[in-house]
Amino acid sequence: MDKSTQYCANCEQPVRFFERYPNYICQDCKNLLTDEQGRKVVFYNTHPLGTGCQGYYRGSDLKELYPSEYCFIEGHKYRAQEARFGGIVVEKVANNQS
Repeated sequence: MDKSTQYCANCEQPVRFFERYPNYICQDCKNLLTDEQGRKVVFYNTHPLGTGCQGYYRGSDLKELYPSEYCFIEGHKYRAQEARFGGIVVEKVANNQS
């Protein structure tokens, strides 16, 4: 892959290049994340300095925790985690990973 070219792991739109996160998804695709049953989820940092990662069910005003780092888009599995310098990164899980 050209060092200046990277694409969203879901929709394949161009995204900013991050060698550390080769399979991350764009912000538009983050808005599509669901649990296994199709209920929308969203992830946030747990601390003001951009650390930690916690999922919530979308529309619950951050009151209903989503108890997993794994999420889905149309049956494809993704994993949300704290990004190295703060924020949340969501990456597509390879078929042989859980």
